[in-house]
Amino acid sequence: TELSFSLRLSPLKYVICDLSGILADFVENLLSAFYPRIVSRRANIVITELVNNVLENILFPESPLSVEIDVVSRTLSIRICNQVTPDIFEGVSEHVELINNTEDLKALLKETIRKRRKQRLKGGLGLMRLVVENKFQIAVEYENELMTVETRLPLGGLL
Repeated sequence: TELSFSLRLSPLKYVICDLSGILADFVENLLSAFYPRIVSRRANIVITELVNNVLENILFPESPLSVEIDVVSRTLSIRICNQVTPDIFEGVSEHVELINNTEDLKALLKETIRKRRKQRLKGGLGLMRLVVENKFQIAVEYENELMTVETRLPLGGLL
């Protein structure tokens, strides 16, 4: 079954609830009508993580949030788009590049957890965990002040 849908809301300043949970549960329930629970559950995890990242770091309260879901050619794609500064994009892009170019991601995750614990820092593990624990591929792009984080999960062995 191929499936595609998107949601766009604007402005972000009017979000007054657990939007990431609502969206994640909706997508999980919809996907579970067509795909095994492992697929819908992983979609829930990605949407929760990425939408929470947007909502916890709103720079432009008047800006939009877009969520796109596609299941085509046995691949689940989830794209989250929001307005950020070039500096924020560069930081996220460097982080994604590190994730994508590290051979031993589990070791990197462990090292990052230790460093952040020592410094008593919050966050910084979500994208890594999506790749390490949930087997997603991740990419990021920037155009017209909008950053899009895209995750892809090949469904071959999960169906």
